[in-house]
Amino acid sequence: MTIQIASTELAPALLAVGLMVLGASFLLQAPRWMILLRRIMANPESYFLGALVEMMAGLLLALSYDRWDTTWPIFTTLLGWLMALEGALFLLAPNLFQSFNRLSDKFILRYARFGGIFLLALGILLGRFVLAG
Repeated sequence: MTIQIASTELAPALLAVGLMVLGASFLLQAPRWMILLRRIMANPESYFLGALVEMMAGLLLALSYDRWDTTWPIFTTLLGWLMALEGALFLLAPNLFQSFNRLSDKFILRYARFGGIFLLALGILLGRFVLAG
């Protein structure tokens, strides 16, 4: 069986796989993600480059798949705008996210696992739409 993806669907297909892998990583490696989050939040300047990349990737998705109808590309458009907004917030107001430092480790682990389930489900859903054509 061969899976064929049109070139216009390559970015959403990559996004779907990336979301699934990231979600699985959050689920399987939650303690390591918690440690990483603690280190990053201790030094907000350390995530400026990641925020820039997230904002630019989000804008690329949102503007490339700017569809506001009931077809599957709306998921790519919405996710792109959310990524762009989050990246811009990290760049413009990094201190907004300092409140994460006050959260307990137990809460962060629960948050990472819930996020993993959400990202995995979102990746599967997007992948199903992209591959279904």
